[in-house]
Amino acid sequence: MSEQNKNPSSGKGFIYILSNPSMPNIYKVGLTTNSIKQRIQELNSTGVPKSFELVKKYEIYESKLLAVERRSHKKLKLSELHHGKEFFEGPIEIIRVAVEDSIFELTGETATDLVGLALQRKITNDKKNQEEREFEKSVQERLAFENKLIDQKRVAYVRLKKSEIKENTPFLDKYLWEPLVFLFFGAIAIGVMTTGPIGWIIVVVAGWWIYNEDNVKPENALIDLADRQFPYKTKDEIARILNSEKSFHRQAAKGLVVKKTNSESNKSFIIKETIRYPSSQSHINLVTAPLNTPNKLSNSESNKSFIIKETIRHPSSQSHINLVTAPLNTPNKLSNSESNKSFIAKETV
Repeated sequence: MSEQNKNPSSGKGFIYILSNPSMPNIYKVGLTTNSIKQRIQELNSTGVPKSFELVKKYEIYESKLLAVERRSHKKLKLSELHHGKEFFEGPIEIIRVAVEDSIFELTGETATDLVGLALQRKITNDKKNQEEREFEKSVQERLAFENKLIDQKRVAYVRLKKSEIKENTPFLDKYLWEPLVFLFFGAIAIGVMTTGPIGWIIVVVAGWWIYNEDNVKPENALIDLADRQFPYKTKDEIARILNSEKSFHRQAAKGLVVKKTNSESNKSFIIKETIRYPSSQSHINLVTAPLNTPNKLSNSESNKSFIIKETIRHPSSQSHINLVTAPLNTPNKLSNSESNKSFIAKETV
């Protein structure tokens, strides 16, 4: 008995894929609880010029037939292969994958004659989705990390600019004219306040206006300048950075990238940023270092110690960021006293 003449087992039915020579590259996906031959005879009576031919049939439990058929149709419609009613136009491989994945998802069957490579596809898709979720999480963590550093740069920049403005203010302005102006307006304020409630209101409004013009506006201008000088990273920028790093690591794993290192050591440490704090006689070095870096670093040339004030785990990498305090006369090259690994200053703010 041919495959088309067989009836389904008790309690089961067929999901079928049929083709027709008069409709090349168009396939019918449907269900039947009878033999495929009987279903083809029914379809041939609808006035098609040539007889339908069986491409593939799947025997599953009757209770799952309608759900599998509907899900198969939905997948194929989402793939934009819908030709009309139960007909779909496209490569037979895509048609079969849609049907087999639907059977796997709704019945849990794993036999290859029913679901083909659906299980392997699910494993691959699950892995891909997991990687995408992890990548999105890495982007968010890295974005927060990078923008935290930018916030620190902005604060340091505003402090430095305010300190420079204060230092560059002429001596007479700072110690003579400003106090005299303050005393002059103070005397006027006292005089106005003696006129009654209206005088008090005038003094308060005038005081607020003077404070705003002399302090708030200049500081806001510096903040705006710092924002333009150090713009926040965007998700797209971070995604490009992480993709570039992943590409580099893949090439390194294949031996396609030769890592440059200090001749005395196989691990390099790089000072990514140096931030000068105007109110102190030291600066902060943000140092990238492998996870096993000791908590104390030293300058090999002058033996001055550098103490790691904070360690930030660098997202999606095997390294961390050390925030290191250092005297002002620190050279641009630092080293780990235990291993003499070099630290190279990349940027000074």
